[in-house]
Amino acid sequence: MRLRPDMGGRTSDSRPRARMSSWRFRRDFADVQSFVLFVGCPRSGHSLLASMLDAHSDAVIAHELDALPYVAAGWTRGELYARILLHDREFTAAGRKWYGYDYVVPGQWQGRFRQLRVIGDKRGAVTTERIEEDPSLLHRLEEVVGVPVRFVHVTRNPFDNVVTMSRRGGKTLDQASDRYLALCATVASLHAERSGDIMDLRHEDLLADVPGRLAAVCRWLGLEPDDAYLSACASVAFDSPRRTRNELPWSADQRARILAAVDQHDFLSSYALEDAP
Repeated sequence: MRLRPDMGGRTSDSRPRARMSSWRFRRDFADVQSFVLFVGCPRSGHSLLASMLDAHSDAVIAHELDALPYVAAGWTRGELYARILLHDREFTAAGRKWYGYDYVVPGQWQGRFRQLRVIGDKRGAVTTERIEEDPSLLHRLEEVVGVPVRFVHVTRNPFDNVVTMSRRGGKTLDQASDRYLALCATVASLHAERSGDIMDLRHEDLLADVPGRLAAVCRWLGLEPDDAYLSACASVAFDSPRRTRNELPWSADQRARILAAVDQHDFLSSYALEDAP
């Protein structure tokens, strides 16, 4: 997996532009108290939660930036933070559409901030794979940002997760299962090493109680959520997660592999046997 950022394409990929912006925002960057990475499996609901956090007045969470290659390439804290701000503004200006979903939270702070206390990046699966390939990237990130690094991990019913990964990624069910299980193993290793720095959240629980669950995540990150913010975020949440588990045929062996992971990992243990297709 490539470990250098692409310096071409969008203007915000330019390191000189990031360096110039870092000077402009240097006083704002001094207020940052934590850096957030999303980890886990794709198609779990990370994009929704990250967009909700990005709507907070004191947080900026880039959508699908892939921050770790910038660390590997030697970008400074100011350059990395500026790159995140520029990416967030571009995604917001483009309408915050992703895989057919609209991630705009009306009347809130996406693409801008009041006081920058939390900053980070949402690219869960790719970030997780990069950590597996080179765990030293996390130590280098901590050295660069100089603040605590927190990890947000959203889970979804494993069978729904794997089927959606298969269909969206053009993979077989076995290939999607392989990737899902490998990502779960890496998250489990992170838990073993940094248990106090990871928050697990079921996508199903977030949708069932956006104000309560989102407020808990905010406070864990050091953000104070107000009622207007929570209400706006609740207004864009889906009523319930889509059940895709029965859209592809499962063999007994394929089901058994996923159920074994449910038994193995605490963050999946609430998904019961009757949830299997």
